[in-house]
Amino acid sequence: MVVVVEDEGYGIAPADLTEIYVPFFRSDRKEIRDEIGTGLGLAITKTLVELHGGKIEATSTLGEGTRIQVTLPGATNAPTSKRTEPVHVD
Repeated sequence: MVVVVEDEGYGIAPADLTEIYVPFFRSDRKEIRDEIGTGLGLAITKTLVELHGGKIEATSTLGEGTRIQVTLPGATNAPTSKRTEPVHVD
């Protein structure tokens, strides 16, 4: 099964892509410095995905957005759906 989450936000600097899975990592870029968050989301996600034998990959372009892809083994015939509206997490 593959789950993809994409946004059209600020993007992640290439130097930060290797750090985004480190617990409590937060970029020091001025555009996102005031954003709310602990820096734990992707660290926890990566741990859970790997415990289930999967992998997580991130690609990003500054000013265009970020794409996170989670691949988990099994469930190859699972139904799929594609959202056309953005999902906001508060």
